[in-house]
Amino acid sequence: MWFTGQSGDRSSKSWSKWQRDNWRTYGKAPFITWNNAWYNAPCRNWGAKPGKPVAVNGKKAPPILLISETHDAATPYSGSLELRKRFPRSVLLEGVGATTHSGSLSGIACTDGHHRRVPGHRRAAEAGARQSFRQAV
Repeated sequence: MWFTGQSGDRSSKSWSKWQRDNWRTYGKAPFITWNNAWYNAPCRNWGAKPGKPVAVNGKKAPPILLISETHDAATPYSGSLELRKRFPRSVLLEGVGATTHSGSLSGIACTDGHHRRVPGHRRAAEAGARQSFRQAV
């Protein structure tokens, strides 16, 4: 599944373009940039043509909690900002200086505390704290 998604989204097979893009990413988010490039390298030889981007309009979507970290090489923070624009009722928590794309339940009170208060989360349900996200935050 990973390669299907990654390879279907690729914009170029050119190694020089991949190298430039990865050096640019490394400058902003050095953690795991080159491991990620190596992991995705088979996409350069993927046989299918890249897919066309899908228009996403989240204006009618319910509030969504987004968590992103500023130095994650695999999922750059700029993508989180774009996602936040597309889902205007969402809330984006920024993990300043952090390096992973698994930004919740990591022992950081800011993200873990909000996560526990989201309706439907097991701890919120156990406490009988069924409330809207806006009230919880």
